[in-house]
Amino acid sequence: MNKLESSTINSFQIPVDDTVPNEIKREIHIFNFFSSKKIKDTKSETKFGGSNLKVLTVYIPFISRLHGNVLSKIKEKGELYSKIECGFKSFLDFLNEKKERKVRNFKKKVVESSHLLLATEPKKFPQLLKMKQSTSIWECHCVEGLSRLHCPQESRRSEFETLVIKKIQKRLPFTDIQKRTIHIASIGAGGCFQELIFHGRLSETKGYQIHWTLIDKDSYSETLTDFLFFAKIFDPNTSFLSVKQTGENYLKKFVPHDENGAISLESQLELPDVILSVDLGHGASSKIRELISKIKKVSPLLIYAEMDKVGIEGRIEIKIQ
Repeated sequence: MNKLESSTINSFQIPVDDTVPNEIKREIHIFNFFSSKKIKDTKSETKFGGSNLKVLTVYIPFISRLHGNVLSKIKEKGELYSKIECGFKSFLDFLNEKKERKVRNFKKKVVESSHLLLATEPKKFPQLLKMKQSTSIWECHCVEGLSRLHCPQESRRSEFETLVIKKIQKRLPFTDIQKRTIHIASIGAGGCFQELIFHGRLSETKGYQIHWTLIDKDSYSETLTDFLFFAKIFDPNTSFLSVKQTGENYLKKFVPHDENGAISLESQLELPDVILSVDLGHGASSKIRELISKIKKVSPLLIYAEMDKVGIEGRIEIKIQ
């Protein structure tokens, strides 16, 4: 049995008796309050909100600051100092171990079994699946057959991700000495779940650093905030730009407007290495493809990856160029 399983709810308590100076009694009471609570109870009784992993990310620095404040008010390093130091250190070790285990489990699911991150398919909005760790991150599958929960090991989304990653490795390789930074733009990013899976697989198993451009005219700040939080679990240097436009309008600035096929220096610097387009609808996808064909004349190494429903029979088609 490890420390997480063997620690009891009161094992970190610091007795508040006559030996404890009045100037630190308040901090000790606060510590005892938090150290006697389970994480789920802490969320309901304090300002800490979100998944347990998100809570721990805020919670641990809070307890560390409280620890520092208490020790700074103790004048002598005697028995009281040791007792308080032991209580705080044991609790912080417990929290850090808990966080590390949750991070490992989260990374493993992103890389190996992403369908386990999604909540059970809802009846009210069956085309929208939310991530268990954040209700602000979700995966849309307006097109029938794009849900990860149906045949998860053979889902078209997983197939799409694998094919795109292989194309990136082939066209945008890097050595062990030089960590490759790539710019990925996602058209119709929506709830950013698929982008998070791409991010985890490319960062954790392939070593890429990624700058994202998330394109959606109806993007939500809560979704973008949570996306960045979870993306930074894989790479603390992750960055993104939110663009509230249609994909068509976003791409127009990269289309050459003269016979020499030139675009502005600013546009050259902003041009992504990879552009993703998933579940946009056949009409929108055809317009995007027209623009991509013109852009590739300027940037032949550009990777364009599309997955959408085609034909009357509604066949799911993957196109990567």
